[in-house]
Amino acid sequence: MINIGVDIGGTRTKIGLVQDGILVQKVIIESSDHDNFQKNLENIDQTIRQFSIAEIGTVGFAFPGIVDMNSKKVLSTPQKYEDAVNIDLEAWTKERFKAKFVIDNDARAALIGEKFFGIAQSTDNFVIITLGTGLGTSVMINGKVLYGKHFQAGCLGGHMSVKYNGNPCKCGNIGCAESEASTLMLENYIKGNSSFQESKLSEVSVLDFYHLIQCVKEKDGLAQEILDHFIRVWSTLAINLIHAYDPDLIVFFGGIMKSHEFILPKMKEIIDQQAWTPWGKVKLAKSSLGDDAGMLGITSDFYTDKDKRLFL
Repeated sequence: MINIGVDIGGTRTKIGLVQDGILVQKVIIESSDHDNFQKNLENIDQTIRQFSIAEIGTVGFAFPGIVDMNSKKVLSTPQKYEDAVNIDLEAWTKERFKAKFVIDNDARAALIGEKFFGIAQSTDNFVIITLGTGLGTSVMINGKVLYGKHFQAGCLGGHMSVKYNGNPCKCGNIGCAESEASTLMLENYIKGNSSFQESKLSEVSVLDFYHLIQCVKEKDGLAQEILDHFIRVWSTLAINLIHAYDPDLIVFFGGIMKSHEFILPKMKEIIDQQAWTPWGKVKLAKSSLGDDAGMLGITSDFYTDKDKRLFL
């Protein structure tokens, strides 16, 4: 049976056709108005129809927010697609495609993808951290996915405070890892620095991680300072997650991992020095599935076959 995985991001939505755990085809579209998820649904509908599939088994949504996977509803998504909490997505799916519907937090779906098909297949205790427009996390403990009573356990790591007097976050907290070191904050950090005009960064067209790394390669001082700050924040978040969940492995996702050689060794050094792990050292790795993890995860047996679902 052919399934459709929809991984909804802050800037891009990935839509994949999955058959027997293999991503057969993928289309990437721009995510539309954050105040109007209904508009995004229209674009998703049109894209799925372009696959011209006679029968779809399941449509799965990997969604950036707190999700009740049992009732198949979005519970909360601060300042992003907030109207989604009032949309019956299961009814929408049945009406459009006559297919089954599953939904979960996007980071959890990526965790499942990495466990079933990726680099984490050999471990039952690991954490993922997605580095992007926001910072997402998810946790597996002894082979079970962490959910908690209100479906937010493990997936709100990006909203752990790393600086008590830091930037206000859209979630309502102060100094969250996401408000201190996400793609959303990068331009503000760069332009707000007094050295900006003297930096090579003032000459680039788009202030993103790609250009930041290019300037680091050119020995630009401000670029290195900004990257070091982000690495410190990400490392602090990783240490918090290690102390909370006791993983053997942390898997990192996001486009920034294309430059993992500039990031993971420094994070490893910080984490090895500061994390309390008397049993040994936590391994760090970049995702082996990348952008495909959420689509593969949300269409896997974990979601489509309840008998194979283990969670806390």
